[in-house]
Amino acid sequence: MKRRLLSILLFCFAGAAHADWVRLDSPMREPTLYKDSAALEKTGPDTFKAWHVVDYAGDQDYEGKPFRSMKLNYEYDCGRRMLREWLRVLHRDAMGNGLTVYWTHGPWPLTKPEAGSVDEALVNAMCRP
Repeated sequence: MKRRLLSILLFCFAGAAHADWVRLDSPMREPTLYKDSAALEKTGPDTFKAWHVVDYAGDQDYEGKPFRSMKLNYEYDCGRRMLREWLRVLHRDAMGNGLTVYWTHGPWPLTKPEAGSVDEALVNAMCRP
């Protein structure tokens, strides 16, 4: 388990420098959403996993610790308009760079995103008809 987690974290940290980040269309002015177009992984007939960067213009706060971006690994079920979080890493600097402020890993259950949330914007951008 520890070896698997270490592999995931190493991929996450090393991937930022070599990822093909593409800005996603989103109705949100803030934050800016990106996907790694080279790292989409089909997981089922209507499901796939994707890496994202959520980039904020200014500092955000997590338990008194400032961060500027998040790197996410999500699985999407476009048929049901749901998502599952596999990994979330908060970074001090923009575009998933800098010190790690916080991280958590799943997989968590598939959920419907809240209206107006970053997760809803990601589902809408990734699951276009």
